[in-house]
Amino acid sequence: MKTLQVDRTPKKWNDLSRTEGSSRAPKNRHLSRYISVFPGVALLLALSVFPSLYSIVVSFQKWVLTDPKGREFNGIDNYRELLSNPDFWHSLKVTLTFVLLTVLIESVLAYMLALLFFRPMPFHRLMRTLILVPMLTAPIVIGMLSRFMFDSQFGIINSFSESLGLGRHDFLSGLHSAFLTLVAVDIWQWTPFLFLIFLAAMQSVPEELIEAVKLDGASRLQIIAHIFIPLMKYPIIVGVTLRLIDSFRVYDLIYATTRGGPINLTSTMSWSIYESGFKILNVGLASAYSVIFLVTVLVVSSFFLRKLAKESDLS
Repeated sequence: MKTLQVDRTPKKWNDLSRTEGSSRAPKNRHLSRYISVFPGVALLLALSVFPSLYSIVVSFQKWVLTDPKGREFNGIDNYRELLSNPDFWHSLKVTLTFVLLTVLIESVLAYMLALLFFRPMPFHRLMRTLILVPMLTAPIVIGMLSRFMFDSQFGIINSFSESLGLGRHDFLSGLHSAFLTLVAVDIWQWTPFLFLIFLAAMQSVPEELIEAVKLDGASRLQIIAHIFIPLMKYPIIVGVTLRLIDSFRVYDLIYATTRGGPINLTSTMSWSIYESGFKILNVGLASAYSVIFLVTVLVVSSFFLRKLAKESDLS
């Protein structure tokens, strides 16, 4: 008769805990993931999602801070008032013109700078640092600096222009120069942003591929058109899209320089929202303006992304 042998050696505590807690391990693992993500999600909800939803609710209300007790639901009256106001369409035109001009010129200049700094040159690190200084400076500081530099009496730009015999000009108050001055300042500040993205993408192109194309007799223009641009299409799409969205929100520069003048020639949508909410104190109208502004940014950005993505797929 066979005897049943029982293993009486003591099991380790780790083995016991592993077998007993195996069923609870997946639940605890999923719970720990949710706990680690919760602070970020809560911060996003508090600072982004909730204010956006609340502004949509307020946009359907009549709410003027001078009459806080008269707050009431008025349907789409705020939107009807905006869409029938010529100043709204003027600010939309100014905004779209500003965005298209700045993003287009910044993209071309940034690509040219990336080509220039693609190969090492004397003092290239110092020159790169100097190029990045405007981007690293706060926009309000750039605006105040531009206000002093373009001052008609004491500005260094006018002093230099007068020394060349070109006379003095009202860059920030002229009917034809105020808007172009803001465009120039924005280009000076944010071209380095696209320059960094383009240069990083350009330097990621394999050197062996460039040398092989050169041995086949390709010129510099052919290398740029058939090697750099196709391999850089996705970084270009990302960089240009980020600048497109950011240029819509221009406010600090206008606040520090023109304040929307002269005669609203530099009044963008973001500046009009500020005037509606903080000057007229019409919170309902400002909220409706913000919703239309958000929809405009989404429509233009999605159209631009689809256009670039379609062209990149065809290539």
